[in-house]
Amino acid sequence: MRRTPYLLTLILLLLFARELPLRAQSAAELTVFHSPLCSSCHAFLTQQLPALQAAYGDRLAVHLVDVSTADGLAQIEAAEASAGRFSNPLPVLLLGDSLLADEDLSRLTTQLQELLAAQLGPAAVASPVPSLTAGEPSPTPSETAAWCDSKCQTDPPIHVAYISKPYCAVCDRTQLVLEVVAQDYPQMVIHRFDQAKDAGLLEAMARTLGLPEERRLIAPSLYVGDEALVGEGEVTATALRAILQRYASTGAPEFWTELDTEAASQGILARFRGLSVAAVAVAGLIDGVNPCAFATILFFVSYLAVGGRSRRDMLLVGGAFTLGVLITYFAVGLGAMRLLAWVNAARGVGLVLYGLMALACLVLALLSLRDYALARQGNLSEMALNLPDKWRAMVHRRIRAGRGASVGAALATGVFVSLVELACTGQVYLPTISYVMGVQSMRRSALGYLALYNLAFVLPLVGVLLAAAWGVSTRRFQRLFTQHAASTKLAMAALFGLLAILLATRLATL
Repeated sequence: MRRTPYLLTLILLLLFARELPLRAQSAAELTVFHSPLCSSCHAFLTQQLPALQAAYGDRLAVHLVDVSTADGLAQIEAAEASAGRFSNPLPVLLLGDSLLADEDLSRLTTQLQELLAAQLGPAAVASPVPSLTAGEPSPTPSETAAWCDSKCQTDPPIHVAYISKPYCAVCDRTQLVLEVVAQDYPQMVIHRFDQAKDAGLLEAMARTLGLPEERRLIAPSLYVGDEALVGEGEVTATALRAILQRYASTGAPEFWTELDTEAASQGILARFRGLSVAAVAVAGLIDGVNPCAFATILFFVSYLAVGGRSRRDMLLVGGAFTLGVLITYFAVGLGAMRLLAWVNAARGVGLVLYGLMALACLVLALLSLRDYALARQGNLSEMALNLPDKWRAMVHRRIRAGRGASVGAALATGVFVSLVELACTGQVYLPTISYVMGVQSMRRSALGYLALYNLAFVLPLVGVLLAAAWGVSTRRFQRLFTQHAASTKLAMAALFGLLAILLATRLATL
């Protein structure tokens, strides 16, 4: 009888030991929110997910939720609300309490693999990410879509203004919300407006609804009657249903059909015009302290100091170099303005050029953000928006050659260096000129804006020159430059983003 408790204890220990590996191998639950009309969803379900299921086997329990149904849409919105992230691009993955979403499908899969490895341990078999191929194409929505059947003959129509923009993953989610909600409200008539092309009308609509300036011209947005859902955080099926229910018996008119778009367009221009002088000056100043320009400034000043020149000589030679820079940039700006004046008269060419400029600014904004991240890590040499090494060496050779030369040689050196550096500094200069020439009210004062930009551009050079002449060491400037390189890149990213928006707005008026 005394052995009985020991035997029971031994049996329990053995059973518990058998349970341990089972618990370690417990399944993780992965919910995949998808839509049949989503090409990225198709690629994930047919290429990425099977590889993961093969790798983890029974340890990975997968649940598929079709968000093109009312129940599925309610589920994804509840999951997003719980995570505090709204209107994510599909597919959206939910692993435990972690919500994953990314427009880059490879990056999304990598994030999922890392979470699975942390939760379940190594995969039973290797699970390489398959190379992605295009999924099934998504249908292109019509400019004005109306989901309406025979019920519309009895119920008053509810007209909904849908503000979108091209290549907008969040807008694709809004389109899905509209399609699902329309199943319950067939009298809903959707009118689609483009954020840029219809800017004047959208401004008038926002004014009529009493929206503050910061809530205007935002995609995605929905306007119904005298109510508005603005931005990805507000445009949900639940919010839209609540508005539609209030208009179910009375309907909602097309309140935008008789609005004064001219006054609204002037309002947009007035907002931009108020920022014009400051924007041009700030653009020139940021361009003047961007790393590729500032590095050349430091190199030039250091050679003046090493040459043992007197303060008077440093100011004369440095002033001549600065004047060469100013004259060259102003001349290049005049040439660009003459070209853009012709472009504005030729509508087809203008559409292409302003479109390319806006796209280039967008790309440069993204590259500047990448450079910002590199600068934060101290990797200044790996930044993308820098003067090429061969060109930088050419500039340095020319500065060395003119170190002991006359004021005239310094002026010529400034011209030469400016022309070479246009490959880097022109990234800001030319889009800014395009913006100035694209706004009629600014075009009349184009020379003044051009002079303002260039004076702001050489201001850092003048400041460094004066400080060096009065004994401030180049090393101190170098430390200052290195410490603020990341901030400068972040400012450039914001500037490029602003220029992209302004140039895109100009496209809408051509």
